[in-house]
Amino acid sequence: MEQRLVDEFAFNDADLAEAHEKSGTPIILNKMAWARSYLKVAGFLANERRGVWLLTESGRRALSDGEAAIHTGVASAMREYNARRRAASEASAAEEISPDELSFEASAPTEGVGDWRDQLLSALKGMDPTAFERLCQRLLRESGFVKVEVTGKSADGGIDGVGVLRMNLISFQVLFQCKRYAGAVTSPIVRDFRGAM
Repeated sequence: MEQRLVDEFAFNDADLAEAHEKSGTPIILNKMAWARSYLKVAGFLANERRGVWLLTESGRRALSDGEAAIHTGVASAMREYNARRRAASEASAAEEISPDELSFEASAPTEGVGDWRDQLLSALKGMDPTAFERLCQRLLRESGFVKVEVTGKSADGGIDGVGVLRMNLISFQVLFQCKRYAGAVTSPIVRDFRGAM
């Protein structure tokens, strides 16, 4: 994400080398980190794992509504966030909740749900191709891929792309296809993919 911003705004090495006097922190990268934090507070970005940032549905809507909607949403969210922090710090002086005051309700398992695998497969097969693409990218990132890029959408509702799989100290460039097949993936399909590589 940072590299794309550096490229988009054409920051040069001198720009990136500028640092805060006291901390020595690079100014531009620090501002990028704060921007991510603000967008997360506003609910426009989510990050459930270190290094994996996702554009939320709220973020997509705000993006389509324009830059002013993003600024307004972030400003409003930050005002609410700061008010909650002030209230929380004031409340911390109040008494603590004892374990006896907490109540937990056990929910009974839902009956008639059926096989979760069938439900999952049905949901995947019924997804919009764009949503399927985002899901595949997210699964790959959660599995340790970095720089996941979709290089092309195919007519069969799947995606093709490249990514870098980081395993401990070693990284591998990986080509991938994510397709929705009704049955098993057959040998000719695998051979075609190997040939395309």
